[in-house]
Amino acid sequence: GQIPAYILKDIFQNRKRNARLIKPMAFVKVIGPMKGERSFILPNVITAENEIKLAGAGIIKGKTQTYGGYLNESEVEGLMWIKGDLKGGVLKSSDPKTGKNIAYEIKAVKSKIKAIVQGDDIFFQVKMTSEGRISEVHIKHENLRNNNVLGQEESLFQEKVNSLAEQTVAKMQKLKVDVGGFGEALRIQHPKVWRKVKEDWDTTFSTIPVRFSTDIHIEDYGSSITTAD
Repeated sequence: GQIPAYILKDIFQNRKRNARLIKPMAFVKVIGPMKGERSFILPNVITAENEIKLAGAGIIKGKTQTYGGYLNESEVEGLMWIKGDLKGGVLKSSDPKTGKNIAYEIKAVKSKIKAIVQGDDIFFQVKMTSEGRISEVHIKHENLRNNNVLGQEESLFQEKVNSLAEQTVAKMQKLKVDVGGFGEALRIQHPKVWRKVKEDWDTTFSTIPVRFSTDIHIEDYGSSITTAD
């Protein structure tokens, strides 16, 4: 007896706690990309144990306006970092020495895509920055107030974010589709170059190198610096 649209609207309210949810896409926001023949993504809705949930995203190709592939939840997470669209959530990783889990609670994320043109060559540099806190650690006797330990944890999460972003771009280039805003960055920063490549941009993008760098700053910790055993 529940109205499906209301159920989906309530699910999107969890974006502040879930880094794997894309922005909701209203019908009115679909018209622009379709008329401009720009590729875009739509949230994927599935049923699990008699419940409705959002998992991953479907890609609509701009040229053909047909289904062009699928981003899984991990790839969506990487895309949200690339676009700086995260409203919160948790980034999980594990300590390479002990294998124990550690969680980073996201407070803020910013991203900047820089298009670089050298002759006929194009490549992108993506700089992602984030502030947050350590919300969960399962490493016994770990003192998070130690600067060396803190730096190690920041590096650990920076590598994790770079890995997620690289995985996402690899998938987009495999599918020959740009849903990360790279074409828009090129259009704004190098309009003359964009006019030369825009007609078949999705295919062109599939061959362009993308480099990532991430700067994560851990501001504070959970309720205590005493870690779980």
